[in-house]
Amino acid sequence: MANEIYINKIIFSLKMKLDKNNKMYRTSYKADVILSKVKFNEPLDEEELNKLKDINLPEDYISFLRISNGAEFFID
Repeated sequence: MANEIYINKIIFSLKMKLDKNNKMYRTSYKADVILSKVKFNEPLDEEELNKLKDINLPEDYISFLRISNGAEFFID
């Protein structure tokens, strides 16, 4: 449960930095400023999560799936 709260806070803080088009400015490793898009997929429901019980997934990842079934970060 603590992991889920922590992951939720991280994702929420990232979403707060996005504009209405899910874009944000970021700095590249070369110090260039880049406008990038971030896309979060819909979370898995409990029925879908139960199907994954036979797979030994880390609890952090399961917590992430409850918030978002994957994401694409910094689409340029």
